[in-house]
Amino acid sequence: MFQSNSLPFNVFPFHVEPLPALPYHIQSLIREYSKPLTRPDWRNSKPIVTVADLYRSVYTSWDENDLHFVIYRNIKLTFWYAVYWDMKMYGEYKCCCRYNITNQDITNMGISLY
Repeated sequence: MFQSNSLPFNVFPFHVEPLPALPYHIQSLIREYSKPLTRPDWRNSKPIVTVADLYRSVYTSWDENDLHFVIYRNIKLTFWYAVYWDMKMYGEYKCCCRYNITNQDITNMGISLY
């Protein structure tokens, strides 16, 4: 069998362009709405809601189909939660030793038990 890139260009009498998965006007809409309009530096800006605030607001539901529970479960898989839990269980000193971080790192992560 021949590979398509090994065939000479003029073997086929016509040229076929690959068909896009979505129509062009839909692709352009997605492209335009994906751009941040007001903040071009949005990747460098600070988040509006901290992980700690989000955690406190979703730690309410134990129904596995509820969106709050899904967010809570995903937060539990993060480094932030590991540090938060160790702070809660073992204190700041042991947490800093375990993860080789400083008190300032913990403060910058927004973790406070008070």
